[in-house]
Amino acid sequence: MSRLNTMFLATVAAFTGTDENPSSPDKHGKMPVILNVIAGQCPNKRVVAGTIAERNGFITGKAYLFQATEGEPNAEYGRQFNFTAVKEATLMEVVEAGKLLGPAALLDATTEEVKQEIELEA
Repeated sequence: MSRLNTMFLATVAAFTGTDENPSSPDKHGKMPVILNVIAGQCPNKRVVAGTIAERNGFITGKAYLFQATEGEPNAEYGRQFNFTAVKEATLMEVVEAGKLLGPAALLDATTEEVKQEIELEA
């Protein structure tokens, strides 16, 4: 499998997990965030540790053009991805993003196939 390198537009949101598996703070006390894809293809491993999100300048509620690059795989967790916020997206860039990046979709990290196309609510 080749290393994945993709760009997509997403908003940053707090990640609370599920009722059965709630999220918890990392070792620095920071809660994780999730990247909610608006346009383009993103790996389905899109929850980012709170400390990493803070160090990378991700602000909850903001939209960014992200670049996802694949790092070295982890024996326990499998494929690993690094997310870089290339730039904060303006409202007009968010509106135009679908035309440039294509519809929002999640790529399955195990197969690299589009796992789920995301329908955005109007």
